[in-house]
Amino acid sequence: MTLRLDVHGEVWPAIVPFRITGVTFVSFQSIVVEVCDGRHVGRGEALGVYYLNETMASMLEQVEALRPRIEQGIDRAELQTLLPPGGVRNAVDCALWDLEAKSTGQTIWSLSGVAPTELQTVFTIGMEDTPEQMAAKATAANADLLKIKLNNDRPVERLRVIRAARPDARLVVDANQGWDIAQLHEASVFGAELWG
Repeated sequence: MTLRLDVHGEVWPAIVPFRITGVTFVSFQSIVVEVCDGRHVGRGEALGVYYLNETMASMLEQVEALRPRIEQGIDRAELQTLLPPGGVRNAVDCALWDLEAKSTGQTIWSLSGVAPTELQTVFTIGMEDTPEQMAAKATAANADLLKIKLNNDRPVERLRVIRAARPDARLVVDANQGWDIAQLHEASVFGAELWG
């Protein structure tokens, strides 16, 4: 089966800057991949993985390098051998799943053999200048599960203020490689005090 490949980049501006350890995102660069078998179009999209130095331009280049093989009718198993984990493999893989689902009239659930279940979505609170700003975002979030981005600037103080603002929420901590061993110990001691 031959396929037609269309791919383009999109830049999605952030409403407010999103900060994590060492990186501030003011926009998000993505690619959109479409594969067509003549009757159906499968679509997939992905952001670049920042710590792999993936950009929209590098992802578009990577897709174009694989264009001949994709258009010859690549399958998902072969794709896994040709591309490393990252944005491009994700976008093409999703497009191939979508195309197969549309062309066979099946759901991705049935094709993959995975039973659908309800999952709780985590709402991410990015780094802000002060603990109070982060607590305000946690208070405004309409979610019971919060992922808190932290770096080495007052992590325990930030957690205390957020916990006080949202005693009802489950908290997940993501330090993005921003702590040294002393801060990890301090946070674990705080966690033990807080959660027993």
